[in-house]
Amino acid sequence: MILACNNICKSFGSDDIIKNASFHIEDHEKAAIVGINGAGKSTALKMLCSLAAPTSGEISIFGKPVSDSISRKRTGILVESPGIYPNMSARENMMLKAACLGLVDGKE
Repeated sequence: MILACNNICKSFGSDDIIKNASFHIEDHEKAAIVGINGAGKSTALKMLCSLAAPTSGEISIFGKPVSDSISRKRTGILVESPGIYPNMSARENMMLKAACLGLVDGKE
């Protein structure tokens, strides 16, 4: 299984943004998260890449917790604005981001 989300919830104060969401994605499947503005799509993606922690529930990628460093090295995600340097190539932007995350030593 590539991704498993079991009863994930995310609250900000008394506002429940995501309530008891459960889904999984198997190898070679494609998935989309759709909804109106404010539905929690960006929040869900942030939880999938460990930029935000769920209030409750469990998320695993490749059978490991989403917070696991091996899981993070095997995934990539773009949430909201890309935040890239327009004068650099896509590869240079990716290598810079990977170096900032400690995933590579910054040398090719």
